[in-house]
Amino acid sequence: MQLGNVRILLLLWLVPVLAVLYIWAAYKRRQALRIFVEADLLKKISMSINPAARRTKAVLVMIAAIFIVVSLARPAWNPKPRTVERRGRDIMFVLDVSRSMIAEDLAPNRLKRAKLAIGDMVASLEGDRVGLVVFAGTAALKCPLTLDYGFFNLMLEDVDLNSIARGGTMIGDAVRKVLDEGFDDQEKKYKDVILITDGEDHDSFPVEAAEEAGRRGVRIIAIGLGDERQGRRIPVTDAHGNRSFLKYNGQEVWSRLDAATLRKMANVTPGGRYLNVATGAIDLGEVYVKLIAGEEKREIESLTIKLYEEKYQIFLAIALIFLLAELIVTERRRRGGGPAGSSGRSSGGSVAGPSGHASGMIKLIVLSILSAGMILGVAASPSMAESAGSLVSKGNSSFDTGEFEKALGFYEQASVRSPESPIVAFNLGDVYYRMEDYAKAREKFQEAAMKTRDLSLEARAWFNTGNCAFNEGTRQVDSDMEKALQAYQESVGFYQTALEKDPLLTDAAHNMEIARLVIKDLMDKIQKQKEQMEKQQEKLRAVVDSLVAAIKRQEKVMENSLVLGDDRQKMAAGWKEKVAAEESNERDVRSSTMSVKDRLSELFQDEMPEPVRQASSHLDSAVVNQDDAVVDLANAEPGTSAVDQEQALIQMKKALEKLTKNDDQKQKGQDKDQQDQQQQDQQQQDQKGDQKPPDQQDQQAKQEPPKNETARAILDEEKENRKKRKQQAGSGHKKVEKDW
Repeated sequence: MQLGNVRILLLLWLVPVLAVLYIWAAYKRRQALRIFVEADLLKKISMSINPAARRTKAVLVMIAAIFIVVSLARPAWNPKPRTVERRGRDIMFVLDVSRSMIAEDLAPNRLKRAKLAIGDMVASLEGDRVGLVVFAGTAALKCPLTLDYGFFNLMLEDVDLNSIARGGTMIGDAVRKVLDEGFDDQEKKYKDVILITDGEDHDSFPVEAAEEAGRRGVRIIAIGLGDERQGRRIPVTDAHGNRSFLKYNGQEVWSRLDAATLRKMANVTPGGRYLNVATGAIDLGEVYVKLIAGEEKREIESLTIKLYEEKYQIFLAIALIFLLAELIVTERRRRGGGPAGSSGRSSGGSVAGPSGHASGMIKLIVLSILSAGMILGVAASPSMAESAGSLVSKGNSSFDTGEFEKALGFYEQASVRSPESPIVAFNLGDVYYRMEDYAKAREKFQEAAMKTRDLSLEARAWFNTGNCAFNEGTRQVDSDMEKALQAYQESVGFYQTALEKDPLLTDAAHNMEIARLVIKDLMDKIQKQKEQMEKQQEKLRAVVDSLVAAIKRQEKVMENSLVLGDDRQKMAAGWKEKVAAEESNERDVRSSTMSVKDRLSELFQDEMPEPVRQASSHLDSAVVNQDDAVVDLANAEPGTSAVDQEQALIQMKKALEKLTKNDDQKQKGQDKDQQDQQQQDQQQQDQKGDQKPPDQQDQQAKQEPPKNETARAILDEEKENRKKRKQQAGSGHKKVEKDW
């Protein structure tokens, strides 16, 4: 049996209060009679009252009160599974953060007005997932698709002109970023892109990118901002606070709305729309209601829950029976009628014995209680409940003394006796949490939340589930920041669910804000790590290029040594000078090889990956062979030096193979990580826990995480975009140098 509101049982304390009131009323009644009634008359009055019946009426009222309180607790049993679906669409906001967006034809400027409009629309969403891509000269996924609107708003607030370092306006690259990283390709519908920009594109072929989006079933709703006719200048402020306007080639830049491009982009996608806001008001909430809310939606998530049939009517009926019995019972004694004409004396035996009358009332009470016990017996076996309760009590005692292993044993025995008890599941989660087995604790807290009908207990179970996810993330920060980020994001979802169940659970709100701040800091760290990897990969490519050049030079020197080693060449004029020249060339190649090795050591000072270490070892061997070749050439033995040079060349090529293989393996591993992440996102449900994370005891601590990109993927992205743009432009493509 489950209780929908356990706290209401606190009203049972009214029963002993009611009993005290009955006793006090009887005392006051006797006291009043002694004051106002003479002793002889008092005796006669008392003979007409049945004290046992009066006590019986009081007991009946108190028992009825007990059953009324139990009915208010909403008892329920006979659980039935039910699947609850959450439906919606995937909405990706694509926001222009180029310098032209600070033009002030919309107050306070285009960018701030767009951010306010996005926030207003998010506030009106009904279960849709939202994401954010920002773009200027490049594009970046600021927030992946998520149901956590609070986190989305946090990331939106952080958007400004510095969100993208490179200037320009590459609308086509932004759309391609959405297609590659924002949406998956499993379903070709239920996807909307809300593009907010002034439309000034710098040869990124946005219409062609929109056509590709249309082929993938993505609808583009383009919002055009800015003055289409005259345009506005772009304000800039120097370090001293002086305000001026952006200039290009000595002339002030005027930013105008390019409505034609945006209109074409919208028209090539299924159901696309272009909304020309220009310098008017932006009401994205109305856009959502008219264009998105009524569209076909897909299942975002589903959750199977157990619904119990409420049986409070039974307990109300029992309470009514006791109240009716109380009305039937009379406090007056029954008197037998004497013969006609007789005196007023009552005949012997006419007064009913109080013991017999009270006995009948007691029988009625006993029968009623037995009936109630039989009804409640349908719900659960009392012996089993008592046994499970006893084990839980023992487990609680062990838990309070810090004997968690012993407490775990008692709770596990209780779960066998009462497998559907949410209290047992909650306590199991609690003890696993204290033992720092957060995975098992999380499982048990979720089980408790699914089983209970008590909203307060369910909220605490989801709150603790969030704490488990938070601690799992903290454990993984040093080893895998991407997995830690995913765990932190899950904790936010669990805290949200806890607040939905119990809005007064302030710890959940506090922990959720802390988790969001941790997520933001972690995302910044991940971004910095990616930038560092990008710089490292750029330097590594330069090292590889130097090694390739050294290999070519080594091949050339080896060919010359083979020619000079021919006996017929030895007799030619200037042979020694040529050998000396090759000796100098070999020394230069050796110096280049050493330089490559030193640069590798400098590049990987902290930790050298195994392929790089092997490449460095091959370069050491190559240098040894090159030293031998230099000695051979100094001794005028070019033929022998050619053999050493060939061995050096072999080692240099092996080093090159290790370095390039290391890069390829990273890319393959990245692709596999992305595939695994997509599979997890498809299988993951929104599993939504009274403790705070151990490291947050004093402070009180949707979705999908960003895809795990390697530095190579980041570096190759711009090359790929350039390649696509060149393919679209053909031979007539020209470099664009504008940065607004």
